[in-house]
Amino acid sequence: MNYYFHEKSPYQEDFDYTQLTSAGKLNTAAAYLGQALASAHAISDQDYNSSIVTYSIDKQVTDAITSTSGLESEISSFAFSYAAQVNLDWQSFVSAYKAGTPLY
Repeated sequence: MNYYFHEKSPYQEDFDYTQLTSAGKLNTAAAYLGQALASAHAISDQDYNSSIVTYSIDKQVTDAITSTSGLESEISSFAFSYAAQVNLDWQSFVSAYKAGTPLY
C-alpha cells in the first residue's frame, strides 16, 4: 500500500485559490504546479537524466544516511510507524463514513 503525506511549512503563505477565476488562470497554475512536481520527481529519481538534472538526490541522501550513525534505522522506524498510523486513520475514516458519522 502506498502512502503520501505533506507537511506545509508554517513560514509559507497559503495558496489563494480564489484567484483562479477563469479556466485560463487554472490551466496556467496547473502547468506551473505540474512543472514543479515533475522537477521534484526528476531530481529525486535514481534514473535521472544527468543532461537535464546535473546531480543525484538519491546519492546525496544515501551518502548522508550511511555516514550518520543510527539515522537509517531511525528514519526506517519513523516511516513504518507513520505508515501504520495512516492505515489506522484510514480505517477509522472508513468506519465513520460507513456509520454515517459527520466527518467535518
